[in-house]
Amino acid sequence: MHQAPQFHRRGMTLIELLVVITILGLLSVVVLPNLSDSIESRRFLEASRSLSSFIARAQSRAINSADPRGFMLQPLAADPDASIDIYVANSPEPYGGEFSTSRAIVPPQTTPITPGLTSYVPPEVSFLDATDTRLRTDPDFCVTGDAIQFGGSGPEFLLQKPDDSSQPFRIDMWNDANQNPRNASWPRTDQTVGDTFRIRRQPRRASSGLLQLQKGASVDLTASTLGSRVLGDATSPLLDPAARSAPVTVLFDVAGKPSELVHSGGRRTRLTEPLFLLIGSSEAAGNAASSTAQSIPNDPKADRTAANWQYPDAVWLCIDNTTGIAKYAPVKPNAGNVLDSQYYIRKAIGLGVAEQ
Repeated sequence: MHQAPQFHRRGMTLIELLVVITILGLLSVVVLPNLSDSIESRRFLEASRSLSSFIARAQSRAINSADPRGFMLQPLAADPDASIDIYVANSPEPYGGEFSTSRAIVPPQTTPITPGLTSYVPPEVSFLDATDTRLRTDPDFCVTGDAIQFGGSGPEFLLQKPDDSSQPFRIDMWNDANQNPRNASWPRTDQTVGDTFRIRRQPRRASSGLLQLQKGASVDLTASTLGSRVLGDATSPLLDPAARSAPVTVLFDVAGKPSELVHSGGRRTRLTEPLFLLIGSSEAAGNAASSTAQSIPNDPKADRTAANWQYPDAVWLCIDNTTGIAKYAPVKPNAGNVLDSQYYIRKAIGLGVAEQ
């Protein structure tokens, strides 16, 4: 009778096992650091993708909405140059008083505005009926920086809420909109019965909707630009140093088009140019540019002592002012200034090189 052949299995010897473990150890030494560096260098790109998607959702909320909506960049309390928390933002309904008969009175200015005037006392504004009580007693209802319009048309003015409730409300010009007493007129209201008014309050965080950027990544607010204006530039009216800790909000209108940048505790700037947000290291946010940019190492783990836009792993995200679409691209290496570093993103959106 034919007997089937016998096959014997044998396991790995101790020497073979040690050889395999040694090989795996060598591979981990060579491969894992490179893999870690690759992940580290992509964190700003991933943050840009997350922010782009978040902006698209915020824009979709505004389409066909009764009030402007958008997103809010909240500066860090310990470092207002950087923002890692981005919220969905809503605009409260405009306020015109407690009753249909609510009115406001602005007394006429008796002091003439002369050429070269650098300081003036903004006029008072008083509200009739219970409106005045509501505005004074509710600290969250009305704040300095809200915009007020009189008579249903004409320009809006900056509403200044007094710190002392015994003091009057005042209105002022929007200086960043090139509005001043030499080129604009104060409102004229009926001194007996007053005029209708409309207070446009600042955006608020929505009850839900928060994006926290990847660990170590942030929006560098001081290096970001509106068109060719650097937000953190001392000569720019944007991001007033006295109110740097205030949120920066982008609002979209009913058609989903970017309409306003609300910043510096209530200032409103119309978005007539693309908005460029720089995503980089929280550590480098607000840093001054280094004069030795050519020698900055391409090491994602190196100490960040230069400006964010000088590091090759930083990313520019642009919000188109006509469509609201957000696109992103890496910074241009070895750029001479912040606008030159936007070369790739400006090419991506069809703007070409930075404005001169």
